Amino acid sequence: MNIDFSKKLSILVSKKGNDSLETLIKKTSELSKNTNLSELSASIYLANELKKIGDYVNAKKLYEKLLQQTTNDADKSTLFNNYGALLQDLGDNQKAIELYEHSLHISRNALGPEHPSVATTMNNLAAVYETLGHYQKALELYEHSLHISRNALGPEHPSVATTMNNLAAVYEALGH
Repeated sequence: MNIDFSKKLSILVSKKGNDSLETLIKKTSELSKNTNLSELSASIYLANELKKIGDYVNAKKLYEKLLQQTTNDADKSTLFNNYGALLQDLGDNQKAIELYEHSLHISRNALGPEHPSVATTMNNLAAVYETLGHYQKALELYEHSLHISRNALGPEHPSVATTMNNLAAVYEALGH
């Protein structure tokens, strides 16, 4: 990702004032013109920034809008995953599970079962199950995510460390 774009987008969102979502989308599109980002990617970054500042209403609207417009399966998978994370943050764990499972299904078919995106979504899904106290289900998902991440990214990758940390928390919760 273009670091300059990321910084400018972060500033744009933090100073959005009363700008409507449509205005923010237009400003983001303008901002992304001198980058190699697609409008969809720029809009996904916008939704993520809105989530970061706690503007969940506009982030949710943007994810829903992008899901309606997007036809590419890999992009849909990313959107379902990110939207699931938003709903998880809002405490709507059941809907988050639904979206993560949908993302997982799409990414396995579109990218293959051993793709790092599959591992990421599994990790996110496991976190919801962990939150709900379904430790055995979380453990299975974290272990599978770890296997994929190690094979796809290597044992020293930060995603591997994150998943190992998550696994440790579940083992601790289970009394191991």
